[in-house]
Amino acid sequence: MSFAVRIQSMALAVCLFSLHGAQAQKLNFTSAPQGYEATSIDLPNLFTGALGVDPTNENRAFASVGSFGENRLALVDLETETSWIVATGPFGAISGIAVFSATQVALVENGSNPEGPPDETILLATDSNADGDFDDDGEIEKLIAPILIGPDSQFGFNGAQARIAPLGDPSGIPSGSLIVQTADGNGNSELLVIEDPLGSPAYRPDGAAYFSGFDFNGGFDFDSAGNILLGSLSSTTFQGQIEMLVNTNGDEDIDPGESNLIVEGERLSGGLSDLAIDADNHAFCTSSGIVATFAVPVDPLNNEATPSVFIETDSFFLSGILMNTKSKSFIPYSGPDGAKMIVGDGIGTTNLIILTPSASSATPIPTATATPVITPAPFCEDLGLYVLDSFGGRHRVGPNVVQITGGLYFGRDVAVDMENVDSGDGSPNADLAVLDRFGAVQFVENTTATPSQMFYFPEGSNPECGYAVDFEVTHDSTGFWVLTEAGGIFRGGSTNPGGEAQLGNDAADLCATLNIPFGGEIPRHPDLPVDDGATLRAVGFVVVQSGNNSDPEGFVVLDSQGGHYLFDGEGNFLDDGTEGSVLSADTKYPFFMGLDIARDIELHPVGTAVAGLAIYDGWGGVHPVPVEDTAGGRVGFLRNDPPITTVGLPYIQGGFDNPATGEDESNPAEVGIDVGSIFRDLEFCASGSEGVYVMDGFGGVFAFGNTRLTPDSVATRFSNSPYFFPNQLAVDVEAQTVAETEFRAD
Repeated sequence: MSFAVRIQSMALAVCLFSLHGAQAQKLNFTSAPQGYEATSIDLPNLFTGALGVDPTNENRAFASVGSFGENRLALVDLETETSWIVATGPFGAISGIAVFSATQVALVENGSNPEGPPDETILLATDSNADGDFDDDGEIEKLIAPILIGPDSQFGFNGAQARIAPLGDPSGIPSGSLIVQTADGNGNSELLVIEDPLGSPAYRPDGAAYFSGFDFNGGFDFDSAGNILLGSLSSTTFQGQIEMLVNTNGDEDIDPGESNLIVEGERLSGGLSDLAIDADNHAFCTSSGIVATFAVPVDPLNNEATPSVFIETDSFFLSGILMNTKSKSFIPYSGPDGAKMIVGDGIGTTNLIILTPSASSATPIPTATATPVITPAPFCEDLGLYVLDSFGGRHRVGPNVVQITGGLYFGRDVAVDMENVDSGDGSPNADLAVLDRFGAVQFVENTTATPSQMFYFPEGSNPECGYAVDFEVTHDSTGFWVLTEAGGIFRGGSTNPGGEAQLGNDAADLCATLNIPFGGEIPRHPDLPVDDGATLRAVGFVVVQSGNNSDPEGFVVLDSQGGHYLFDGEGNFLDDGTEGSVLSADTKYPFFMGLDIARDIELHPVGTAVAGLAIYDGWGGVHPVPVEDTAGGRVGFLRNDPPITTVGLPYIQGGFDNPATGEDESNPAEVGIDVGSIFRDLEFCASGSEGVYVMDGFGGVFAFGNTRLTPDSVATRFSNSPYFFPNQLAVDVEAQTVAETEFRAD
């Protein structure tokens, strides 16, 4: 079970036994967050111990039920909300369940019943005749004998939670290995890895532990990066604590320096019995009668986390928690087809409680860009997304997105933008390019394909044109342009015809105009504080490309007040242009007088000047350019026309505190609600159809148009999006489409 029943905490043991004859009762939620639906599934016996889910069927879970010495294994059907016994045992105490398939299940047995299967060991249950149970002769046998039994243990083997290592050899553990946590107390507990459990099972390392040194078990799980979140319970204070295990060298165990205490005991004063991580990298842990939650740190060896209450129950000992799948999101209002949270109780109740995301809220989400008409449009063919964090980490979102790997990681807050690129010797090869604030562009997987550049802005150099904020890549990925805070445009690879890297003429003069604080000649909005860090600076740009990489059709540079600057390919100001073109001086752009609020500018994927672009502000407003219908225009679906749906996009006119700074950006008296705004990035559907994604600084990604899961929900069609709350680490989101990746087999 989630808490090894026979641990030396005799007060708990007495409590469990004294309730054995008590009248059965139900486990109930007493509070739960909005955006979820709560249900219950009856069990065939009292007490819930261990939980496990079938990796081949997200609606099939297993639970150990019954009192100590009389344990049974139950199958739980999450779809029909029914359960029944599939292994009568009797077992002493099934404290861990790891499911290989519907017919093979590993059981950690740390109790004893002379009439049952082998005790105090690790078992393998196999439904040999496929009759739906494990009760036939020979169907439950010892898988492997336990090792490293604690010297202070009064009861022999104290095995606890168990899991199967997922794909990708996470944390240096071969995929398919069985991992078992023990509960020996007094610093003698271990995390054990059993390689090839269905073939020739053997401990890895041989006769030793993958990790050790904690007191009692508190559960463990893998995050999206393959790192292990490990919980434990103190032998002396009975407080919980959580560590991150990061196997940086990929060897057979966790070495000194490869673990970090991210949640200290006083933050889990109610103890810790089990934990789980969802598809979006949110951790959930059972502590007394509550489930607490926190975002898995992006820099796990250096960051900490503070759990907050997620749900409350009428129990005082929740024994186990499980997410039924990591292929679906568990975020609120993501719909009833999302992931399910399963929670069990060890104090005599007869049911499991289930939490499932509900359908979209009936209350319209306020939006400054009132919901546009969504007319029939081509289906958005995006395969998934990549999210960039400010440390340089790339996070895959969606099960079908192309896997792009590489060692690029800054480990500090310097990444500013990311773009899709092709990097191949004559044949396309999907890759990503990342820009750091010092101006360096790097391809992630095929590093040697990175175009050369003749500029760099060293840290502390106070460059004349400021540090880098944005970049764009040529259609053939052989060159790029980098924008700096003061509006300088620098050229790398095939975009530089030779000579100076910086684009000259009027474009070069912009460096003497931007990157200055509001005040004086640049008046601040009268309702906002002064000296709050608001600056007039370049925040983004678009490049309308032609057939000549070194001479594009033109540039549009956007500043933080919404001001825009139009240049031709040689850097000269543009004062005319095709009607309706984003390069025409007559085309209307939004302007936010006195506000530091513009955050992003994106050209429609068609890429022509008449196709249009969108500007995104920090409160969540989306502004199409041009607003009017024009020949060739593709952004009209973002206009404020009579809506056909009641759900727009999130719009929050307020500030959010950034824990990385010394000031409170959520205090409007100190920091303007523009400076402290939370929304960061906008991306069109990569295939060019009528849909967009927007992202906030926490990593929340929302959809509009045909990028949505359903028309009346802001959820995207993809799960596993990282969420860094309360840390504002999300920098950029990029979509991948079929057209960009059809050449890849993976």
